[in-house]
Amino acid sequence: MKKLVIFAMMLMFLITSCSINTPKTNNDNTDNNAEENVVEIDRSEYLTGEIITDGNYEISSGGIGSICFVPDKESREIIKDKYSIYDLYYLNDESYFIYYDNLSVTENLPKDLGIYKVKVKFDLKNIYNYDRFNLIDITLFDNIGTILYEGKSYETNDLDLDVKVKDRVLGLIVDSVDKFGDEGFRVSLCGEIETEGYYNIFYGELHGRNLGIIYYDEKYEEYVPMMMGECNNKQLFYFVDNKDLFSQLEDYSSFGRGKFKISNFHIVYKHGMGREPSEILTEIVSLDEGYKNMFEITDKAETNVNGYNDNFAIVSIPAEYDENNYAKSFDYYYINKNISKKVHLLTTEDNYFLGDVISETEFVLKSEGYDEKVGAYGVLNEIKCKITDQGAVLTYPSIAANEKIDKFNLSAIDDNYNRIATDGNYIYYIDIKTNYINRIRLDGTGNETISKQKCYELYYYDGKLYFQGYKQLNSWISCIDTDGGNYQIIYGDKEKLINNFIIHDDIIYMTVFVEEQEAGYAYGFYKYNLLNGEMETFDDSIALPQSPGLRLINDKIYYRIDSKIREYDINSGTVTEYDTVIDNIQEYNDCIYTNSRYSIMRHSMENISEYDKIFEIDDGFLLRKISIIDDLIFFTYCHDYTKVDKSGIYVDVMNIDGTNRKNLFYFDYSTLGHYAFDTIYVLNDKLFIISRDNEYPIFKVFDFEGNELWSL
Repeated sequence: MKKLVIFAMMLMFLITSCSINTPKTNNDNTDNNAEENVVEIDRSEYLTGEIITDGNYEISSGGIGSICFVPDKESREIIKDKYSIYDLYYLNDESYFIYYDNLSVTENLPKDLGIYKVKVKFDLKNIYNYDRFNLIDITLFDNIGTILYEGKSYETNDLDLDVKVKDRVLGLIVDSVDKFGDEGFRVSLCGEIETEGYYNIFYGELHGRNLGIIYYDEKYEEYVPMMMGECNNKQLFYFVDNKDLFSQLEDYSSFGRGKFKISNFHIVYKHGMGREPSEILTEIVSLDEGYKNMFEITDKAETNVNGYNDNFAIVSIPAEYDENNYAKSFDYYYINKNISKKVHLLTTEDNYFLGDVISETEFVLKSEGYDEKVGAYGVLNEIKCKITDQGAVLTYPSIAANEKIDKFNLSAIDDNYNRIATDGNYIYYIDIKTNYINRIRLDGTGNETISKQKCYELYYYDGKLYFQGYKQLNSWISCIDTDGGNYQIIYGDKEKLINNFIIHDDIIYMTVFVEEQEAGYAYGFYKYNLLNGEMETFDDSIALPQSPGLRLINDKIYYRIDSKIREYDINSGTVTEYDTVIDNIQEYNDCIYTNSRYSIMRHSMENISEYDKIFEIDDGFLLRKISIIDDLIFFTYCHDYTKVDKSGIYVDVMNIDGTNRKNLFYFDYSTLGHYAFDTIYVLNDKLFIISRDNEYPIFKVFDFEGNELWSL
């Protein structure tokens, strides 16, 4: 029995001795009583925890260096108790940066990337105009306290909103995470990244010195961390001076190409309008010989990258200065990645950037600003450039005023799913790939994305663009200005899905989800006052979504309930029901035009049940969409998929009475016609054909003879 007691005591001492060098990890499997086994550590002078380092302790050009410190649980509590009276903005961060101005304090620290246990001594000191932790002494030290988090590893370069200090990605270690509001983040990572690409040295007026940017090639994207699939500094490193490397680039050329290594990589996600230069250039692996002395720096670096891709870059440099020594005009150059020779494009006082790229030697330069002709901000000028063996050939567009869009059938636009809208100056359209809102002039110039809000129907009303979110279950109606600014939600209900809407005299008429029936979602008919926010029904019925949706013609709204068409008179508030079915409806010259699968009909405005059949499609074909203007009917049709296994869409035009029919265009279509992804619009004397077909998307513009004018 005595031997048994002695054995038990020895076992207990053995367990206790093992706990001295085994820090506790705070996770779900840890015994809550394990803290009792941790040997007490004297933290009266030194605090304990971990540092995250890549071995680079160099002092920056500002005379300060820093180390990332992650305190253990016990030290964190001491820090909060001791420094809470100072109202330090970073006190609740997962990690702290401890600063130093003498390299001697780091001479015994590791040189390899990793997380190391340490004890540190620091105090408060005013550094960079803030009270920050100033390093006095630091030593590697195994006996630390409770480690709050061990870190996780990401399998790809895509970080999520749950990223934390000590997480690992692509061989890098997260050493700082700042969260701003609901989704804003700034994440810094410890370790080196090697990439290849263009670099540019330029003078930063705000910083009063030269700064550097590396535009790394697209093939390196998957090797550079980003957040939630995006990064506002994607394909770009913004670096500051380190050692003599910056000077090497300045002496070589202010713009060039090469391979580089950087550290201290930062990601800024959904926060602010920009960021400070944060990356550190740690190594110039190589520089492309052809760029040597291409752009020399005499005083301040003044080259500017106005656009680039994996084949070439557009670079500008001041050509002339005014009396105040501000740049008055600029020389623009084309520089091919593989040829390393600058080709002069033009000298101008305007600021241009790279627009549409046709090929490695053909592209468009654009300038933006306030266009007084149309009263809006947008693209002012475009120059088509072609690079030849003899130099650059530039084609300037006509300086004539932007063509006004003053002839279109709004009911025909509504009847074709509202993929475009117009204010008379621009065509606003929904991009067939991204569903973003773009705008373009009638002649095909000035194409630009004005909003990355996704939508699937677009309306212009009273100086604004109204739209409904793209495939959004909890739907709302939003609007933006015609330059894409001032985004605001006009109406939204998290519990109610909006099916479609129209706007008339400051009233939004819409169908809103009411209840789920066996056959599907049923919708009610509501109107929302934009002036006072009041909401009420304009028809007490509910119905499943059915063509033609809500269609506004003059001061009447047409919609379908079951197998009948209803007509709501906006002025009188009365509802009239017609014993007829209509899938499409347009107005032209005080008549209503509709089409079925096989016929185009003209109806009376007084009674849409009465109609004349003016056209019938050939046997074996099905009608799809119509658009009527200028006594002409443009229409699309396809093969009857119930009879013929053949896809493709035909576009024809004929007179308003059904005579003089002519084919204008044919385009491929991946389905047999089951789904209506094609739409047609007529603006002024131009026919727009849009197809959202996944396999054969098109956006083409024709004259009325079928000649293609331009396309996207």
